[in-house]
Amino acid sequence: MLTNKYNLPEVIVKAASQDHYVASGDISVTSLIDSPKIRVYKRMYRGKIEKDVSEMLMAIEGTALHHILELADVYNADAKKMYRAYETLDNVIADLNAKKDRENYKKAIQVKEMLGDILASAFPHFRKYVMTEEIMHVDIKGWMLKGQFDRLEIDKRKLIDFKKVSVWSYANKYESEQHNLQQNIYRWMIKKTFDIDVAQSVLIRWYRDWQKSKAATMPSSSYPPQRVQEVEVPLMSYREIEEYVSERIDLHQRVEREGPESYQCTPQEK
Repeated sequence: MLTNKYNLPEVIVKAASQDHYVASGDISVTSLIDSPKIRVYKRMYRGKIEKDVSEMLMAIEGTALHHILELADVYNADAKKMYRAYETLDNVIADLNAKKDRENYKKAIQVKEMLGDILASAFPHFRKYVMTEEIMHVDIKGWMLKGQFDRLEIDKRKLIDFKKVSVWSYANKYESEQHNLQQNIYRWMIKKTFDIDVAQSVLIRWYRDWQKSKAATMPSSSYPPQRVQEVEVPLMSYREIEEYVSERIDLHQRVEREGPESYQCTPQEK
């Protein structure tokens, strides 16, 4: 339930009302690595949780940044139009998934793949050198795992994720571990989906509240030296990733069966 307690302009309310998240599959990578208790409760109370527009301003900024970076390599106007049509299919896929229409859901995925092939043929740079915001699905233990990476530079086999975060996250070990897990799972899904071996994975952190004066006076161990920073992600083996994913699926499926109170959140998850 969206509120506007501070009477923000209508255009901002409309922007906040736009749901850019494409829900598909049984569980997303982000939910997989998070608390199963929180995931179940979020689903149970979907549409009942009150959220104010003022709380969504940072999310709007993050979406805008992702959109600009996503189209950074698309120079041709016609290619941009076709690319937006390609993206629109994600909403169709999400709608069919919500309706449990598996037959047409799979057909829509095939149509998207066909349009991707057409784009690759008409505009050789598409998917040849760079892939962005690609949605992937991997079946594991009866569930469909959904993942969406930000950018894959194919010729370099380099996976990039953009994070617009607070400077607080700079020294937060748990958050860094979660981001690293997310990237490694995407790398595993890319191998299964596109048969591409990602050789390097990085996070590009964009610190929204960074201050030059603090960077000049605080040690680099506790404060980022610049607003934008590229951070290397340690790579796990494919076997390690698959074992981790399998264990997390088992955990989430158990909590689904036994109820959210059967799981005790860790201090970091709370």
